[in-house]
Amino acid sequence: MKIRTILRRIITILISLVLCITITDTTSFAKSKAKPTISDTKVTMNTNEEYCISLDRASSKVTWKSSNRKLVKIENGKKSKNVLEKVTQTKQSLMIRYKMCAASYHPKNGSPAAYGNAIQIEKYSNGQWHEVPMKIGIVFPCPMFTIPPQTSIRKAIHLETYYDISKLTAGSYRLNVNVFYPDVTNPYVKFKLK
Repeated sequence: MKIRTILRRIITILISLVLCITITDTTSFAKSKAKPTISDTKVTMNTNEEYCISLDRASSKVTWKSSNRKLVKIENGKKSKNVLEKVTQTKQSLMIRYKMCAASYHPKNGSPAAYGNAIQIEKYSNGQWHEVPMKIGIVFPCPMFTIPPQTSIRKAIHLETYYDISKLTAGSYRLNVNVFYPDVTNPYVKFKLK
């Protein structure tokens, strides 16, 4: 084999490596330049109530602080991936529209996110969550459905099907949407009625 042919192959390999490194570096640079966004900038809470706030695309480790630890206790945890989208209320119906997100979820050991058909609502009063009784004879089918990674599932629940909504007074509620993420333990969507 001629020396010229060997040199051409070496130069071709070196150029390929340089291009790969450049593409990888440009991709990571583009990701690092994305601005951080916070999930909530203003939150109204009751005594002993918990609320999850997240900062997406942070360039380094985030430290959460409170100016008054007696008033607000901060616990770094994992954010619920359920998002309340809309509450539609009339005298005859109460619809909760929400999204179950696996958009930023990467399954570990092949464990997917999943959800079922069952629901349950609770009302916040006197510093605690209290289960709201359902209509008599409500039965939910048992199958579970997976949420593929990097996707979201939207659902709308008509609470009048399961509850006497005339008894749902004003206040803070949370809806257990029966969703399971291997890395998150919060299956709730919170909403308020006026």
